[in-house]
Amino acid sequence: MRYRHYAPKTPLKLFKTLEALQLYLQEQPSLKRMLLLPERAEQGLSEGESFPLRQRTSTPFLRQADLQDYQEILALCQERESALSNRLLKAASLI
Repeated sequence: MRYRHYAPKTPLKLFKTLEALQLYLQEQPSLKRMLLLPERAEQGLSEGESFPLRQRTSTPFLRQADLQDYQEILALCQERESALSNRLLKAASLI
């Protein structure tokens, strides 16, 4: 049996830059949202609850978003071609 990555029911949106994420937060109404951020980017963002973005903890946070009825998950994934970026891309789409 082939292993499938966990894909949350909560919509997951990926951002490549902090500026793009900040712009999205300014343009969108307040929602119950989970922010998955690299530790260096956590300061200065007050919209939503922020959690550290790490390989080990990404799946538990995605599950938590579903269990706690978040309306969306926003992830700042600046590193291209990393295992974590790949994991989040698979979770965000229907692959």
